[in-house]
Order: sequence, then structure tokens, then C-alpha cells
Amino acid sequence: LSQFFLARAFGHFCCYMQAAGNEAFQLGKHAEAVEHYSAALACNGESRPYNAMCFCNRAAASQALGHIADAIADCSRAIALDSSYPKVLSFIFSFFLRCMEI
Repeated sequence: LSQFFLARAFGHFCCYMQAAGNEAFQLGKHAEAVEHYSAALACNGESRPYNAMCFCNRAAASQALGHIADAIADCSRAIALDSSYPKVLSFIFSFFLRCMEI
């Protein structure tokens, strides 16, 4: 019974970290957002769609910081986890278009 409650608490912590990352991103605190998304990924090893979302969000924060290689790596991880995730596909397409303008 106690393992059940620990697992739920751990799951809530992961969701909290992901939400904190979203808030930091919206406030323009991209480095903080990367840290929160990394923490959410570190505590959630089972949900492929959730991890894909966190990798995509971290990619957006990394891109905002100018860390292009990190953003591309996270997009690749997100696609490997969930190739049908529309947000990552949209992010890659818009990223590619921006690169074409340079």
C-alpha cells in the first residue's frame, strides 16, 4: 500500500516539474524551464507520450536559449518516443523554415 502512495506522489512531482517548466517558459525563463523539464524527464521513465512532450518542450526552451544542437537532439528523442506527436512535428517544421531563412 505504501508503494502505491509513493508512486502516486512521484507521479505528481513529475507533473509539477513539467508544469513549472511550462510556467518558466511562458515567463521567458528558458534556462529554468530546461531544468524543470529535465527533472520531469528524470523522474518519469515509463510514459513514452509524456516523455516525448517533455523532450519537445525542453527543445523549445533550448532553442530559445540558442542551444540549437540540444534542441535538435531533444526533438530526435521526442520523435523516437512518439513519432505521431503533432507538437514536435510542428516544431521541427517551423525550425526548419527558420533555418532556411538564414
